[in-house]
Amino acid sequence: QSKTSFTEIIKKSYQPPDLTINYGDSKNQVVEYWRAEADAQAPLVVLIHGGCWLNAFDLTHIRPLASKLRTHGYAVWSIEYRRIGDVGGGWPGSFADVQNAINAVDTLEDSDLNKLDLDNIITVGHSAGGHLALWAGARQADSSPLANKLKHKIKGSIGLAAISNLVTYSQGSSSCEKATVKLMGGGADTQSQYYAWASPHLLALPGKIVLLHGEADGIVRFEQSSQLSDGFENVTVVPIAGKGHFDLIDPDGLVFDHLLSALRELRQ
Repeated sequence: QSKTSFTEIIKKSYQPPDLTINYGDSKNQVVEYWRAEADAQAPLVVLIHGGCWLNAFDLTHIRPLASKLRTHGYAVWSIEYRRIGDVGGGWPGSFADVQNAINAVDTLEDSDLNKLDLDNIITVGHSAGGHLALWAGARQADSSPLANKLKHKIKGSIGLAAISNLVTYSQGSSSCEKATVKLMGGGADTQSQYYAWASPHLLALPGKIVLLHGEADGIVRFEQSSQLSDGFENVTVVPIAGKGHFDLIDPDGLVFDHLLSALRELRQ
């Protein structure tokens, strides 16, 4: 089976967002919002893009996926955040941005808020964004400076080729793996407390978690998902044979059907 490339993803067509909302002073503290194509109250998908937490990659490449989700009855809250290379990026700024961006849903006009089912907020993230999506849905350690910052409960989380174990990922030699050390301000040996606050595999993961992962992923290896499921009974892993890293955000591929199934499962 052929694998989708990043170049193919960014060439995909999409409907532009309905709103762009600032939640901070930085140009990177923005949210793009797609209203659901639905008559009833719509569940809210908080979508977090990947790119190794680096500011070389922004939310533009996730727009085709966001645009497609809205046609299936989901409102989409696609967030930008300060990343490595941005002032304030890394721990804890990138993480605080994710929380503040989610909380910013309350700044919507009542006409939009009344159309949202805020009891059904699901975080969905790809790659490094998958890490942040799992982290946002986790129950933060009470000692963490970012504990208890969310105004709304996250019902569940979906990782798309998610980085779920920062400790093992930071020990790799690829450029993306090395970025973990930049994100956390050091390796797990010198910044163990930060990793304990930031890595999903070391946190409590309430609710339902579904991890979709291509078995042919060379950027975030399948073991990042399969090993997380060994420690948590509420984690379901969906292996996708022959698929690579960017197949997970292809709105026209087979993985999109898996994503819709996961979203349905988490809403039950």
